[in-house]
Amino acid sequence: MGSGSEKSGGFLSSLFGGGGGGDIDLDASVILLDSAKKPVDTVSFGQLVSKDGAIRHGGDNLTGAGEGDDEVIYVNLTDLPSNVMHLVFTVNSFRGQTFNEVENAFCRLVDEAKNEELCRYTLTDQGAIPALSWLPCPEPLRAGR
Repeated sequence: MGSGSEKSGGFLSSLFGGGGGGDIDLDASVILLDSAKKPVDTVSFGQLVSKDGAIRHGGDNLTGAGEGDDEVIYVNLTDLPSNVMHLVFTVNSFRGQTFNEVENAFCRLVDEAKNEELCRYTLTDQGAIPALSWLPCPEPLRAGR
């Protein structure tokens, strides 16, 4: 997941919910679901590794500073427990900015072994909401294995 800086909103936006701080803190998480779409586990900045060890969060980036992806979640599909059928990736604005207020924010799915970007979703200008869920795999995970 990558994120840029806060868009300039002028004086009034800082008074009336325009992010209130300048620094952007978008947080990536993943929810592991079973076949009934009930949560099995979660991985986020608060729990960096799934209970089974198949998913690992690269750590919380509080400012979006630096090169490359700001937050990374590593998934080893072959190590997921057999009851995990879906992964729901979420991006949340910890400080409350909406995606309309963030420049160059995106999330993407990368095959690290092939160094290939499989898909990308632009978060910037997706609405005045401070959180978004993103499902990169519409089919159950086990269907393709």
